[in-house]
Amino acid sequence: MAFRISHAQQWMAISAFALVVNSSVQAAPPPFAAGRILVKPAAGLSDARFADILQRANGHGPSKLRGLDVALVQVTKGNEKAAVAALKNNPNIAFAELDALVAPDATANDPLLASQWHLAKIGATSAWDVTQGTGVTVAVLDSGVYAEHPDLQGKIVVGRNVVAGTVNPLDTSDVVGHGTWVTGVITETVNNGIGGASTAPGTQVMPIRITDRSDGYAYFSDMASGITWAADHGARVANLSYSGAAGSAAVASAASYMMSKQGVVVVAAGNDNIDYGYTNSSYLYVAAATDANDAKASFSSFGSFVDIAAPGTYIYTTNRSGTYSTVQGTSFATPNVAGVAAMVMSANPLLKATDVLSVISSTAVDLGTAGWDANFGNGRVNELAAVQKAVTYQVMDSTAPITSIVSPLGGSKLSGLATVSVSASDASGVKAVTLLVNGAPLASSTTAINNVYTFSWDTSKVVDGGYKLTASAVDNVGNSVTTAATSVQVSNAPPDTTAPTVTISTPTLGQKISTTASIAASAKDNVAVKQISVQGDGKLLCTGTASVSCSWNLRKAASGSTHTVKVTALDTAGNSTSASVSIIKQ
Repeated sequence: MAFRISHAQQWMAISAFALVVNSSVQAAPPPFAAGRILVKPAAGLSDARFADILQRANGHGPSKLRGLDVALVQVTKGNEKAAVAALKNNPNIAFAELDALVAPDATANDPLLASQWHLAKIGATSAWDVTQGTGVTVAVLDSGVYAEHPDLQGKIVVGRNVVAGTVNPLDTSDVVGHGTWVTGVITETVNNGIGGASTAPGTQVMPIRITDRSDGYAYFSDMASGITWAADHGARVANLSYSGAAGSAAVASAASYMMSKQGVVVVAAGNDNIDYGYTNSSYLYVAAATDANDAKASFSSFGSFVDIAAPGTYIYTTNRSGTYSTVQGTSFATPNVAGVAAMVMSANPLLKATDVLSVISSTAVDLGTAGWDANFGNGRVNELAAVQKAVTYQVMDSTAPITSIVSPLGGSKLSGLATVSVSASDASGVKAVTLLVNGAPLASSTTAINNVYTFSWDTSKVVDGGYKLTASAVDNVGNSVTTAATSVQVSNAPPDTTAPTVTISTPTLGQKISTTASIAASAKDNVAVKQISVQGDGKLLCTGTASVSCSWNLRKAASGSTHTVKVTALDTAGNSTSASVSIIKQ
């Protein structure tokens, strides 16, 4: 079945937004939220212990983001960076980061372009003969959407305004226009005699408004909250066309949550034509932009965090005036990828999230250096090849995650808050890791840094003695494994600060000695006496343990001279006590 694509008579520029984004005159907004940061405690850390740690870093009032063990923590304004630095160094904190304020990834437009070149480039028009994305909802986390646009009728489902302090959580109208551009790239209606078409015209879009600002900037915290809300309300794909989101641990945590529900999160690579140095995340699918010649778009950022590429220059789409604009940026490469993901899911609803990403990556057109590279990731999306592969794709992964307890080492002695680190990796992605103590689950974690999951075990809550630590890991297709046990010793006995007591039986104070002094002494301790030593005038005469006796020859000492016997006792904790008596040579 073929589809006719008609185009509107009139093109509109996106000049208003482009001026906001690109103007060198307008003052840049603050780079992060004043007076708050994002912090995730290590799995297993109690609320009381977490509060203690925050207090030492001058943080307070933690409130968890929806669906995540990630907290918005209040700090003194101006102290945000110092608090993050302090918390990052604490082994009981999984991560701490600024609640950064980042921009949508749109650049200037070209209203003279009159064709949707990108749809033919990725094979979309032929892919529609297989599926149009029906049955899949894509969440667009952005500035809202103009739902009354003629080319979006019937496409918009109930969404959410997650911006903190919003009066109406159902108000998802577009405050900037960026969200409507992104939405049109994904689901603009095909074959309706107006406008253009889209990557996945049969999908529905769930608008998640993450900003109320006139410049479209949004905070990481609102992005993370929006992803979890979308995951809980039926979205299978989340589109996040914002610069910097690929580097947020909080956003990655939310994406992990969505992947646990078999959804995927697609994020823009950025428009600065630089390598930000972000670490690649198993949960974020990062899109770079290409042009009509399959070259890297001049503005597209690059690096090891890039997974895929898609057309992002001169993309014809809907706008909030009810007409159409031509836009460019990784903001629009991202919904092209999100649309392909929705098409793959629609073609084979049984696919897991990791299968969807595998299909897209494996069918992409290889560009640049052979294989993966920093400019294009696994290549430029090929929608037709992806949906064709999805139809016949079978899950083949039967291998459990590779998992081990990195620390503590076997035989370690633990006390107080003990940090346990577990390494876990898997081709299909690790869904969760659980730490078990003597076979009983302590805590589970879905957040890893470089494939290492961190747990906090409060050993003060258990009796002293030996314990066996194990960790179980499950991947996104259900394969699981449990590690061999690591034996540790817990010792939380209070420190011994009591010194021994010393008794000198003989000689007695002022005793007169003619030739030889007989010395007898003993010591007692609340735990154990390690050693007793006897000195005569500072010279060691003898040693013992619980008691001691020895002789001191004073034959050559002058008559009437005074001499000192000193006895010192040392316990096993290093506490010591001394006693002495003076004697007279007769």
